[in-house]
Amino acid sequence: RFDCLNLNTDRCGLSFGIIQWAQRPGRLHEILAAFRAEAPETLEEIVGGAAEVEGLLAHTARTNGGVNRATGETLDPRFDLVREPWAGRFRAIGRNRRLQAVQVRTAMEAFRTSLERLKREAKGITSQRGYAFVLDLANQHGNAGALAIYRAVAKPGMGEAEILAAMEKESVRRVAAQYGKTSAEAASTASRRELFRTMPWLSDSGVEVA
Repeated sequence: RFDCLNLNTDRCGLSFGIIQWAQRPGRLHEILAAFRAEAPETLEEIVGGAAEVEGLLAHTARTNGGVNRATGETLDPRFDLVREPWAGRFRAIGRNRRLQAVQVRTAMEAFRTSLERLKREAKGITSQRGYAFVLDLANQHGNAGALAIYRAVAKPGMGEAEILAAMEKESVRRVAAQYGKTSAEAASTASRRELFRTMPWLSDSGVEVA
């Protein structure tokens, strides 16, 4: 959802929006910068003025997005984004139609960038299903992380379906190592990987992606 928030359950601070731009990896700053560039007056009205917007952008531009790397807790109590009034402000941002359009454009650009790199370096992925799978995986692990997972499991002679199944296992293993085998993060990762690998409305045919 456009107004979906994850309030530090994964120790990444605030994650926001349709692709869950996460604070600790620096992705939240990316979408906030897009809001400021494309609709500054709208953002200022919701957040509480130009000074508050500038302070928010400066905070999320800090190392680890302005949170403690180990816990996801804010380094500045003025910008504790997982608590009020900030959580409510981000929900309002997510419900604004103009800013929703910015989310879509920013997400599409991020996916385009990811896809260009993945097509160059993950040669065993060729189908619509494969592209959708690795884009979702890259959104969670980052482009470098997705390629590291691909390189760890892809072997000569493996078909795409076999590669995707192996990437699913490796992705879940890495998340479980970080958060625990029985964690919600490991369970949701397994669910997403299986969904993209098996959903019937994705094609297993090779496609040319522009």
